Amino acid sequence: IGGENAGLQEIDLALRHLIEATDPGSEDQVQPSLLGRRNTLTLITEVPGLTELPGDATGPVEATLLVDGQHRLMLRWRPLPRGSHVERPQPANETELQCCVSRMELSFWQQTGGWVGGWQSSQLPAMVRIHLVFSNHRLRGWPDIIVAPKLDRR
Repeated sequence: IGGENAGLQEIDLALRHLIEATDPGSEDQVQPSLLGRRNTLTLITEVPGLTELPGDATGPVEATLLVDGQHRLMLRWRPLPRGSHVERPQPANETELQCCVSRMELSFWQQTGGWVGGWQSSQLPAMVRIHLVFSNHRLRGWPDIIVAPKLDRR
């Protein structure tokens, strides 16, 4: 997807899908399926069309969204083990989504307090806001991405 003039609408759609497809978890789930800081987001989600996945091309992945030291918006992901047997975690794959990103600012909507700068709850936030700051002046006017994950639990 990457490159200086990559289609920001494609990136917008990809980021929206990642958040919308976040696993809402179950009532007895201990580990949150979405963890956020001001500049990184890790979630359990589905990424359609990943050819690196064994077998079918869809399935749950652990995905992390961040801006690396080379000012690239990166998606690091690895398939989650399937079934009840314990597997050794697979190494993370990396996909560059966009270059020329100075930073990413994340915030999370909680019903009782509005926007907060981090998320560690086992419940999903009502909304996630992604603000990208570009180093390329031609990309600076891109609006924030605000998306709601599916909140229905299993």
